[in-house]
Amino acid sequence: MNGLISLHNAVFGWAERLAPVLLPTLARFVFAAVLLVYYWNSGLTKLGSGGIDGLFSPSFNAFAQIFPKGAEAVGYDITQASLFQKLVILAGTWAEFVLPALIIAGLLTRLAAIGMIGFVIVQSLTDIWGHSADAGTIGAWFDVNSDALILDQRAFWVFLLLYLALRGAGPVSLDSAMSRFLDPGSSGVADAGKTPAGSYRSSAGPELGTAPTIEADPSQRTGAGAPRLPPAKRKMAIADPYG
Repeated sequence: MNGLISLHNAVFGWAERLAPVLLPTLARFVFAAVLLVYYWNSGLTKLGSGGIDGLFSPSFNAFAQIFPKGAEAVGYDITQASLFQKLVILAGTWAEFVLPALIIAGLLTRLAAIGMIGFVIVQSLTDIWGHSADAGTIGAWFDVNSDALILDQRAFWVFLLLYLALRGAGPVSLDSAMSRFLDPGSSGVADAGKTPAGSYRSSAGPELGTAPTIEADPSQRTGAGAPRLPPAKRKMAIADPYG
């Protein structure tokens, strides 16, 4: 039994040491494999004509996707969109290109992941209220079905992004490279076994950096706390007859 426990601890102790390197990198790989092309393709459908100028003049598709009811009210004429609507459309279009690219590169990963979480939430609300998604598309939790497009699938998307937001991109990333450049002493991976600075303890004594306490010679103490010496060792005060 002790052998099995030792084997269990050895295997999972090794896994614990590997996790800070493997899991953030694997999370970014899964994001790239599942969501990168999906979001970039969605962003391309929102670009207007004219090459690079399309980044600043979104198409009617963008208007219809982000403000479906407002676009329908004006016959999907993008020129009829308000300034606020145009700014939101541009921000949403750029976000679908920029945020996934940052996550894949591992640059500003935590902020990019938080931005993507917000994007997924807004996207889902737009699908529900703007595009009037039906109950089957919305789905429900704690039911027998696990393939609903919104509540089921996007819960996993948000969980993946939340992991990156909390743990960062890992050592194989531009964030880690920048951290090592700015702080050459940093390895880029937290050392779980390392105690905070100032709390190292010697195996044979008190905290390092703490000066040892030196007891004064009791015979040199004065005042109310001084020990009383035997009469034979007391210094007698003799008045100087010539003073």
